[in-house]
Amino acid sequence: MRDFPSSKLLEKFSSSLQYVEDHLPIPDEYKNRKLVAPPIVVVNQLFAGGDGCHQDRRLQARPHQECTGGQVCARAHPDRPANDRREPAEIRHVTSVDAHKIHLCSSRSDAFTTHILLHEVCHSNGPHHIVNCPEDTVRSRLQEFHSQIEEAKADIAGLFAAALLIKSGVIENVKPEEFWVTFLASAFRSIRFGITEAHGAGQAAQFNYLLDTGGFVHDASTGRYSVDFTRIEQAVSDLTRDILILQGDGDKELVHAFVTRYANNRPETRRTLERIEGAGVPVDIRPIYTVEKLFPHEPEVEATEEKIARLLAEAGFL
Repeated sequence: MRDFPSSKLLEKFSSSLQYVEDHLPIPDEYKNRKLVAPPIVVVNQLFAGGDGCHQDRRLQARPHQECTGGQVCARAHPDRPANDRREPAEIRHVTSVDAHKIHLCSSRSDAFTTHILLHEVCHSNGPHHIVNCPEDTVRSRLQEFHSQIEEAKADIAGLFAAALLIKSGVIENVKPEEFWVTFLASAFRSIRFGITEAHGAGQAAQFNYLLDTGGFVHDASTGRYSVDFTRIEQAVSDLTRDILILQGDGDKELVHAFVTRYANNRPETRRTLERIEGAGVPVDIRPIYTVEKLFPHEPEVEATEEKIARLLAEAGFL
């Protein structure tokens, strides 16, 4: 069901897209001077089924088109409205396991949910056609690498936009430091979904780039990570620039080299993921919908795992 009051609150983000576009750290020929802001709405999700039923997706974008970014839909669990300020449990626990103690107070749900929103609307930003060959789209040139680089673009451009919109007064309830620290913690959440998936690969690429450029810092003696507040803003700007130029140039080989270099789990990252797993931090949560309580279904007589084991045993494989 559409949440009209909350949707009204979100219009300020989509209406700021041209302002963000005009201030992107890229040459003018890569910018879209007539950017069309996608419509954005909030709906209360009553129930989810199928492949997505086990995921608590606060925000989800419909497939974005090359020219406009498509329609974006922010979906909220009816028991947890769009302006819910509780921090996602998995982000809070990852922060406590992984991040430096001085950063714990800077990881906030406002930063998490606002950045997700900015991620979705920032799919519209940057070049969607090749700069020196406007009839070709970025998608057609980059082919199998398009999804990874596009998700990385939306993430890092959203983080760039966050700092920009704080300075312009559009975002008033989150500090830049809170965005950066929460982004660091949430990186591990995305990577845990797997780097063969576009969001995970894009997040791994950003994480490694920001480590290499000094925005993020890894302490080898403790295995913990922190944000260098003196370098992170410039590192985010540089990564935003590099990805947008890669897209605008449409050079598949250069994008392949970028993905190969950055979209991977390095040894220290794998060790951190093992610690997070060992601490019992969930990858995600499964929402319990009110409608399920109102209309309970009959439980299966036999659990799926037990049924599979029984069938394998009967077939002689066990």
